[in-house]
Amino acid sequence: MSVDARLRHRLRVRSLASDHRAGSWARAKARRKQYEWMAQRRWRILLVVPLMCTPLAALPLMPNSFAQGIIVGVIAAGVPAGIWNITVSSTSTSMAMMGDEAERWTAQELRRAIRGDATSYLVNRVPFGGHDIDHVLMTPAGLFIVETKWSSEPWSNRPGMDRQQSAREQVEGVARKLTLWADLKALLAAHAVPVTRIVALWGGDRTETIEPQSVGGTAVMHGSEVKRWIRAQPAAGSDGLWRDEAWSALSRLIEKRERHDPTLTEVPRSLTDHLSRIGVTTASAVVIFLGLSTTFTSTHSALALIAGTIPTACIAVILRRRRLITPLANGALIATGAVAVLLLIAAAAAAATLL
Repeated sequence: MSVDARLRHRLRVRSLASDHRAGSWARAKARRKQYEWMAQRRWRILLVVPLMCTPLAALPLMPNSFAQGIIVGVIAAGVPAGIWNITVSSTSTSMAMMGDEAERWTAQELRRAIRGDATSYLVNRVPFGGHDIDHVLMTPAGLFIVETKWSSEPWSNRPGMDRQQSAREQVEGVARKLTLWADLKALLAAHAVPVTRIVALWGGDRTETIEPQSVGGTAVMHGSEVKRWIRAQPAAGSDGLWRDEAWSALSRLIEKRERHDPTLTEVPRSLTDHLSRIGVTTASAVVIFLGLSTTFTSTHSALALIAGTIPTACIAVILRRRRLITPLANGALIATGAVAVLLLIAAAAAAATLL
């Protein structure tokens, strides 16, 4: 294998085992629901945001720039946080978001379990048979098919036991389909590879203890026990060739499915990211506008204001075109645009007076 091919292989291995891939289905589902909710209520949100920003009107009354900065900071952080909180509560997507986080936690535990072993592989989110298999792990101890579940309620009460039963049935179903897949069936049989099903539980009551146990041939345990439990499993005695072939088969399957259905890889930008960008844009616009206003009030010169506005706008345009610090550049453009509008109004008023 050439150096270039080896590098591409390692990058592919890292990509399939990454946190970005783990939980991406739940993540995309939650974010799409949030954006749909906001799109349906965009006019209400546009009306509420200015009301939430009304404390900015008190900036001229503040005794110093430090007090002004506090108000700007509170608005820049509070408005996006308020919108995010209302959106998540109204769409009931907090459970899906925690499920996404739980899958990332499990992926981290699985990566720790095979750390230092270049012959073991982890694949997160395998689209197969109309379902998403959360994690597939290939180690000297065999093939592990892992299902992750998160709950805000205790796992030890009756509803919690029912959820565990549902999770066991789910992982049993996907494991049966995966091991009967032609590309894996003969390979697993030829090398006598043991297949182990795992349900990793997260959340629940902090006071309860979930010890690893086997229920109907499926190992059920708390997610934090996954690494220790897998490392304790004895080697199966088969050679490592099957792991390379199995990983290659899964990689080809994922590539084919994602090429056929691009939505499998489309994960919208998080609402938090969008709102934080809006907050940075708003704060930078206010700060730059105040800075330019201070220049004018201290010099009482329109030329000095123009001399400060034009370079600021030029730098913002350059940053935006190069996609560097885009929120800050957008805020600078908004501030300089507002200054330009005020200058034009002042110039029109002066011209009208002269006429």
